[in-house]
Amino acid sequence: MIEVTLSLADALRVRFAISPLGETGRLLHSLGEPQSASEEHDRGWLRPPRAMVERLLAAADLRPLLALLHSNEPPPFLMRAPLSLGATFAGELADVRCTPPARVRAQIDRALRESVGLDHAVEARLRAPDAATLLADLLACAWSALLAPNWPYLRDALEHDVLHRARLLASGGVAAMLAELEPSVQLAHDRVIVDTRAEATLGAGERGMTFMPSAFIASGVVEVLDQEPLVLVYRTRGLGSVVADGRATDAAVARLIGPTRARILELVGEPRHTAGLARRLNRSPGNVADHLKVLHECRLVRRSRIGRTVMYSRTPLGTAMLASARSRIRPETNRLTAHAQW
Repeated sequence: MIEVTLSLADALRVRFAISPLGETGRLLHSLGEPQSASEEHDRGWLRPPRAMVERLLAAADLRPLLALLHSNEPPPFLMRAPLSLGATFAGELADVRCTPPARVRAQIDRALRESVGLDHAVEARLRAPDAATLLADLLACAWSALLAPNWPYLRDALEHDVLHRARLLASGGVAAMLAELEPSVQLAHDRVIVDTRAEATLGAGERGMTFMPSAFIASGVVEVLDQEPLVLVYRTRGLGSVVADGRATDAAVARLIGPTRARILELVGEPRHTAGLARRLNRSPGNVADHLKVLHECRLVRRSRIGRTVMYSRTPLGTAMLASARSRIRPETNRLTAHAQW
């Protein structure tokens, strides 16, 4: 169990981050972890195909990187939380390459302190002066092979989680946001209690706290990274939105406003931006923007701005339209489902 003491100043410095570099490291770590039946069913589709992993391992010797990621204390310079939601893999990787050599040596020494059976050649590469460059190159190989092709879709899911938590924070404060992470995380007066195998008592020390969603952390697991500021990594919600569910749009709404606008109306049950919708629908951003304009003029969706990004979400009128259509077609749907089961 880890206890983190939060002051008022810390509570005022709560922020969110998304880390493509961190997700790459957590994906690599998860490949070596056994999966329970429930985990395999829940997020097994997120794991890269075996053939893809084997091609990567044949092209690059990842043993130095994997040795650090599977250690009890992975080096913080490999998994630092970025300072903004707009972090890019290239930018984070540049920070890894620029890590001062003394810090690299100290953190690798700490990570290897309890290593057992580590190949001498692998250890020698990790203790070489260019270790940071080597590790950055290996992370780049893993990113390109495993994560980069699907990152836009995964990033959409992570951004939706951040928006959801931000709304909870705005409506009910830190307590409301942490309530959804129970029982792994609990708020007791001025302390955040995290259920984890580690034992520590940390003071945020008016550094604030960063919350970072991850697709590659096990269900019910929360990690605390003792960084500046403190980082709490939790499992993101809504991973099912990374891939299209293939569900047919309600026929009644589709007949009324057209199948594309009906599908958009379903998708904006949670805030989404134009580019994310375009990827989901396999359409151009301009085409999706035209449909959104019509839906907005009909007061079925609303617009809000977060930084430079315009987000669209369904209005109560849009929700009522979907609910009304579903209530009319549900009996027929149930009859068809029962017939299919026979």
